[in-house]
Amino acid sequence: MKNILILIGLLIFSFSSKSQSYQSAKLKKEGIQLLDSAAKPSKLIPLKQVKWFAFNKVSQTLVYVRLQKKSRQKPEEGNSPEDRLVICSYSFEKDSEQVLLTTCLDGKAGTHAPYGKSDIFPHEGFCEPEAFHLSKDGKRLVFQTAGWKVAPAVHCLDVKTGSLVFMGAGWIKQVRKDGLEMEITGLDPSGEKGRFTQLVLVNWNGKRLKELGERVY
Repeated sequence: MKNILILIGLLIFSFSSKSQSYQSAKLKKEGIQLLDSAAKPSKLIPLKQVKWFAFNKVSQTLVYVRLQKKSRQKPEEGNSPEDRLVICSYSFEKDSEQVLLTTCLDGKAGTHAPYGKSDIFPHEGFCEPEAFHLSKDGKRLVFQTAGWKVAPAVHCLDVKTGSLVFMGAGWIKQVRKDGLEMEITGLDPSGEKGRFTQLVLVNWNGKRLKELGERVY
C-alpha cells in the first residue's frame, strides 16, 4: 500500500511539472530563465550563445536563435564572415529542443529554402538573418534574410512543423493577428516614376490582402 501511494505521488508530481505554465522568460548568462505567475524563477533552460528569443505565455511557446558555428573566415576586402545560427523551439512536454532552421555559414546554405533559386527567391539558403518577430498567437516566426540589392526577403516559419512560407521582398513593419504589415518596393509599371515603396498587409500564406498606404516614389 505504501509503495502504491509513493507511485501515485510521483505520477502527480510528474504530471504537474509537465503541465506547469510559465508567465514570462528572461535571458541569463546560463540560459533562458522561465518565471512563474509570481515572477519567481521556475525553470532554467541551459543554453549558450543565444542571440534572440521570444516567449508567448498564452501558447506557452519559446523560440530562440543561438549560435551553432563560428565563421573561420577573416574579414578581408570582398569577404563577409558569417556565423551559422539555428532557429529553435522548445518543447516543455518533451523537455527538449527542436531545431527548425539552420542559417548560412559564410554564404553556404544550411537549411535549403523550399522556394529557393526560383523566380520569387534567388538564394538557396537563409543568409544574414535579422528582424525576428513572433506572431501574436506564438505559432509563427517571421524574419528577414538577404534577398536583393534593393530589399531583403521576408519569410514565415511555423514553429511547430518547421514549414516555411515566402512572404515577399521588403521590410517587416508590424505583426498583427490577421497577418503581417510589410513595406514592399517595386518599379513604376509606366517606367516614368522609378522605384516606389508601399505599406501592405500580407496574410500568413504570403498572399497580399490589401494596401495600407499610397505608393511613395
